[in-house]
Amino acid sequence: MNMKIRSGAVVLAFAAGAIIFHQATAAAQGQQQGTPGSQNQQQGMTDTQDQQQGSTATQDQQQGVGAAQRQPTSTAASFRSLTAVIVTATKVAKPIVDVPLAITAITASDIQDAGMLDLQDVAPYIPGLEDQSQTVGRNDRGFRDYSMRGIIAENGLDTRQTANIFVDGVLDFSGDTTALSDVDHIEVVKGPQAAYFGIGTFGGAINYVTRAPSLTHWTGQANFDAGSYDERTFSASVNGPIIDDRLSIRLSARSYYTGGDYPDPGYPGTELGQQSTESQSISLLFKPIDNLSIRSYNTYFTDDDGASANGELFASSYNCNAGAAPPGTLNYHCGEVTGAMIPTSSMTNSTYIDPLAYQELQTGGGIAGDAPFLGPNFVNHIGVERHAWTSRNQFEYDFTNGYEVAGAVALDSNRWGFLLSNSGIDARNIPNPDYGIIAGVLPYQYDLIISNQSDFDYNLDLRISSPSKDRLNWTVGLDYLNDLTQGQTCGYLFFGYAGCFTPLEKLKNSTPSIYEAINYSILPTLTLSVEGRYQISTVGETDFPAGAPPLGVSNRSDVYTPRLSLQYKPADRITYYISYAQGTLPVEFNTNLAVLSAAEQAQIAKQANTTFVVPHENMQMEEIGAKGDFLHNTLEILADAYAGIWSNRHIPQNVSFTTPEGALSGIQVVSAGGIVDLHGIELEASYLLGEHLTLHATADWAETDIRKTDSADALLLTGNSDPVGKQLPLYPAETATFTATYQRHAFGDFDGFARVDYVYRSKIYDDEADVAWTAPISTVDIGFGISNERYRVEIYGRNIGDNTAPVGLTRTAYSVYNAAGATTGSLLGLDVSPAYKPVYGIRGSIKFGVD
Repeated sequence: MNMKIRSGAVVLAFAAGAIIFHQATAAAQGQQQGTPGSQNQQQGMTDTQDQQQGSTATQDQQQGVGAAQRQPTSTAASFRSLTAVIVTATKVAKPIVDVPLAITAITASDIQDAGMLDLQDVAPYIPGLEDQSQTVGRNDRGFRDYSMRGIIAENGLDTRQTANIFVDGVLDFSGDTTALSDVDHIEVVKGPQAAYFGIGTFGGAINYVTRAPSLTHWTGQANFDAGSYDERTFSASVNGPIIDDRLSIRLSARSYYTGGDYPDPGYPGTELGQQSTESQSISLLFKPIDNLSIRSYNTYFTDDDGASANGELFASSYNCNAGAAPPGTLNYHCGEVTGAMIPTSSMTNSTYIDPLAYQELQTGGGIAGDAPFLGPNFVNHIGVERHAWTSRNQFEYDFTNGYEVAGAVALDSNRWGFLLSNSGIDARNIPNPDYGIIAGVLPYQYDLIISNQSDFDYNLDLRISSPSKDRLNWTVGLDYLNDLTQGQTCGYLFFGYAGCFTPLEKLKNSTPSIYEAINYSILPTLTLSVEGRYQISTVGETDFPAGAPPLGVSNRSDVYTPRLSLQYKPADRITYYISYAQGTLPVEFNTNLAVLSAAEQAQIAKQANTTFVVPHENMQMEEIGAKGDFLHNTLEILADAYAGIWSNRHIPQNVSFTTPEGALSGIQVVSAGGIVDLHGIELEASYLLGEHLTLHATADWAETDIRKTDSADALLLTGNSDPVGKQLPLYPAETATFTATYQRHAFGDFDGFARVDYVYRSKIYDDEADVAWTAPISTVDIGFGISNERYRVEIYGRNIGDNTAPVGLTRTAYSVYNAAGATTGSLLGLDVSPAYKPVYGIRGSIKFGVD
């Protein structure tokens, strides 16, 4: 390991906790050897014994039992087990307590108990994970941005994400998933994960493990949820054997709708934030012989969203000179941004679609190659439209001597687009000075932006594993990923059809790789693991500017990403580990520079240090962790500390230039060479307090320390392009949650329950200058109801304290007009995602076929 731990404070703090943890180990060992509950776990839930007996997660699911919901013996059915969850992050099913990685698992029961609808609801309960919806100046379900440990993506492109979605262990490059209705559990693995998961895991991996159908009996379930703002969800599933013990099927469907919780002041009767999703899935499990399992999971879903809820701070909110403006001049908003600061008038999103402008966008203004590549009218309303599907086809064959061969064929398609007014406001009261001068333009100021995006990928994987009970065991695999991402954004402005701001781009990624893992038990309690992946990535981009020849560029890079870990198990359900891992992000291209003149490129060079091919980024990270059960299995803890260095970081630069015609224009380019130090501590704990009360808490401290950058954004605001010592934007330094669940017998065979959730998130910055930030978020959710094996009914409230702190913040720019309608300049502002308003409702479920 050639990287030094960057923060002595992190190590000392974690070491102090480890000492306390270790002092409890002796007592824990005694408990696990002398209590009935512990003996049950020793007999049925250890990793080695499970594997020797063939009790893998897949086999549990085949028998109709969700492996993620197995719990240690306890006196309260509501006890949330952290360490008993079976995970597959190392390609071998084993309890999370035995995996030398920082992993958090959210089970189907957790999802139901907390009323989680999507990953944005899940993220607050995962130490180290952030799901940021405010990207590229919009607050919607278009581009997504998952980040872990402050390792943020520099843009919303699928190929540039630092953390990606996996479905049943296979990458879904588009990163868009259906709702959480057909999931057994979610595994969130933090830190570079290239060794096992491959590309797209620079900061971590999010693995959705879907539910398998039962081979033994038929069951079904229906769920409903109705809440404020016309929010409603209905889902149903049925599964069972077609041929007993050999062939089974699972069918599920889900419908979700919310009418939005913010009225649009510019359009009375219109609500902002409307969303709807329809999804269907089918899963088949086939066991032609006892030691061969073949499974196919397929889902199709659509999103149909209206205008998003978004506010803006304009020049009227300037309160400071951030450093770059002349003395005595205010040029930005400095300090905390609260919900009360968002002007009500800015919470509008022009939903008027001018027929002429829309028609021009559908035909590409008559310019060959500018017409939307997804076809006319793919999106015909202000908002987002999506059509996507995912297919996972896998097999496992277990030899009688303990060896296993497994493979997968996976396909994903995600086609989506958005239509919006770039200014966000209805400017039809502002005259257009070009009206009557330029043929075909509108008499008022108007803009309409359309974007088409698509992603299609397929993944092939084949691996063989030796018997896991052997002192020396191994896994070797071959993997091939092929991905094609396309994007195009065009606009109609006050002077008519403006062409495509980003012409049709095709990004291709072809990555064959070989991966291996070797585990050696040095002692019965001490195991060394050496893992790695060698991959050959060929990344290419072709741009198709209108009226010009296609511009193509390609780059190949050969990379080996290792992981080393040492695992110490002083007791059956206690683990300490230390690990080192590396990760990479592929090269990137500034192809938009090639279509500019030498004079325009010279202007950009004065603002940003850019190259045509931007080399790949590197990550090195060290981690120490501790996991275990204590106090007669009433206390479970998962804890880790990490330190890393992110080198050659890509930095997005929003730069402006003057065209030969004298017009002010701007583009985004990328430069490299950034360096960021990362360090933090992550903690999860569950505690059973008495027979009826369970406490669960998480905490996360994630420090990102900029050591080198070249930020045009910071230069524009402060006059300093290298804000050393600042924190990376769009990620909180501290998060925490606390959950208390009380459950006891109510009447008949029903239990009553009550639950309260508290979620805290510290401020996030808008950009690397760190001059503007959101107020911290504190929300409280409650729920109470009754349940038995078949029925569950709950009344709930979300954000009952009416937290108004914004959930997102990004810098933006907007045009200023004079009375005649002419553009007089551009000013900086802030796009703000408002808080989600309080929601009250009722939800319930009914299960069929329960024994």
